[in-house]
Amino acid sequence: NKCWILQEKQDNSLRKRWRNKMKKNILCLILVGLFIVGCSKYVKIQTYEFDINETVTKEQVKDAILTGCKGRHWTTEEKDENTISARLISRSKYKVYIDIVYDASGYKIEYVDSVNLNATEDKIDEAYYRWVNFLQKSINRELFKIN
Repeated sequence: NKCWILQEKQDNSLRKRWRNKMKKNILCLILVGLFIVGCSKYVKIQTYEFDINETVTKEQVKDAILTGCKGRHWTTEEKDENTISARLISRSKYKVYIDIVYDASGYKIEYVDSVNLNATEDKIDEAYYRWVNFLQKSINRELFKIN
């Protein structure tokens, strides 16, 4: 009888340890899953707009865009009188195509297409965000030089 009670206590102790270990493993899996989702390398595709509060001409905005693009190694081409198409090729593998629509009051950068950036309808590799963010900073730097 004593052996049976002792065996039952050991079994209960083993079950408790096993349950605690399983709870820790499940919690660990949940945390790893949340970390992976939170560290996704994809960002939402968005249009980047910048309003100019200073008095500048449309031609000055255009020149600032062209100089900013050149400084960041974007290839440009005039699409129409208010739009510049730009292309960036990175490491001969990744390509990004954007349109920059502008006037004297500001400009906006619109996503057009990409190659090897796993773009979906509304998401793209975070490299796109970095490249466009650097480009926008370069354009803004050129605009601030005007005044």
